[in-house]
Amino acid sequence: MRIKVKINPKTHVAYLPKCVIEEGFEGEVDVYGAGSVIVIPHPNADAATIKESISLVARDIELTYNRRSRQETHLPKSKRIRQNGGDEP
Repeated sequence: MRIKVKINPKTHVAYLPKCVIEEGFEGEVDVYGAGSVIVIPHPNADAATIKESISLVARDIELTYNRRSRQETHLPKSKRIRQNGGDEP
């Protein structure tokens, strides 16, 4: 599942969509970070379930970024941008 989280740049308050709250992510939750990611495990999840979920999410991210990369390299000439920023004829 991919969701959008809005973070107010002034207050640093994050908005979680209603569907996340309905799944039990409310109140005080643990957040783990490493490098360029954060993970918010469900408060009632066990370590094995969290580990499996993280693996699935990592695979989803990999597939998404690989797909984007292929799409960008296979753009038709009409969609490519020249070095100077102008469209190719």
